[in-house]
Amino acid sequence: TCPELLAATPNSQHLSFIEKAIVTLKTLSLEQYQSFKKIMMQLITINGDISLYEWMVYQLITHQLEESPASEVKYHSLDQLKEEIAILLSAMAYLSPTEKTIKSSFGMGANIMGLYTIHLQPNPPITELSSCLQKLQLSSTSVRYKFLQGVLKAIQQDKTVTIEEATFF
Repeated sequence: TCPELLAATPNSQHLSFIEKAIVTLKTLSLEQYQSFKKIMMQLITINGDISLYEWMVYQLITHQLEESPASEVKYHSLDQLKEEIAILLSAMAYLSPTEKTIKSSFGMGANIMGLYTIHLQPNPPITELSSCLQKLQLSSTSVRYKFLQGVLKAIQQDKTVTIEEATFF
């Protein structure tokens, strides 16, 4: 079955599979897509918890498949989203392998963004990540670009990019 195939496949190949599947998934009718989305959510919540990796894959797929209407830009500076950025950057930093790299990853990202007063948050729950991401999507292109620059530098700071970090990015 598909879940067993994915479980046997190394995470490093998941992005490649997802990219290929998205082409086909874009041909689904609205009813088929809603059913697919429901099944996908059932699969990632089957154990009663959603891991960060599962959340990232879900966000990646739904973002690629759902055409979001042009939203009004509500945020024009990173300062307006400091709390949300601290939470998202913390979640990304916790993908680092050691406590030292977690802190340095967060610090590097915050510094690149010019957010010197934000702090590493305790490993944030998935529910917070979704609302933070939604607010970030209401920001200007320049704010999102600066955020992505900070995340990229945070990921690269230990000279190793894991599949989880690449998926987060």
